[in-house]
Amino acid sequence: APIDIDVNIPAVSTNNILLLLCTTDSASDPISSPPSGWTKIAEQDNAETYGATVVAYWKRASSGSTATTETWSSFFSTSEAYYIWVGAYSGCVTSGSPIDSYGQNQVGYGSPWSVSLATQSADTMVSTIAGSTHGSVTYTWADGTELIDTAYPTDSATVSINEKLEATSGSKTRTATPSLTTGFSGISVAL
Repeated sequence: APIDIDVNIPAVSTNNILLLLCTTDSASDPISSPPSGWTKIAEQDNAETYGATVVAYWKRASSGSTATTETWSSFFSTSEAYYIWVGAYSGCVTSGSPIDSYGQNQVGYGSPWSVSLATQSADTMVSTIAGSTHGSVTYTWADGTELIDTAYPTDSATVSINEKLEATSGSKTRTATPSLTTGFSGISVAL
């Protein structure tokens, strides 16, 4: 039966952009729409060995609020282990889409891993998620700030999230070297 997921939302101010990055411990696709206000940016599936599914969504905060939890109903088709991270960003455009660009990639087996995108504007925040269903991988990013590098649940999969403020526009590549040569799925989003 489809399962619900709980999404922890940080405290926000009006017009903050919420960026949700999710990865799974198998190549399971989300099957339903998120709650009202959320917009899907991209989904990267990977049916190869150690291939995770990663997905990204955004939402603009219509008012300030304290941290809360949302339940996303029937989000996966079957019981699924997943990792969700939500960040709140200020300084983005206050109307229309805040998504400057995005890129996605998957590797069945290889190293290093990379996701490329072409930013249209200067001063974009590029947030990247890399997910693997190999439970013993750690990540070393070429640049930027690593926010998350962890195994979940009980070491059956791994996730890393990296962000970097890009001062100039143009082609950008986020590169991570895994501690083991294996597969991954990744999405980079420029706000």
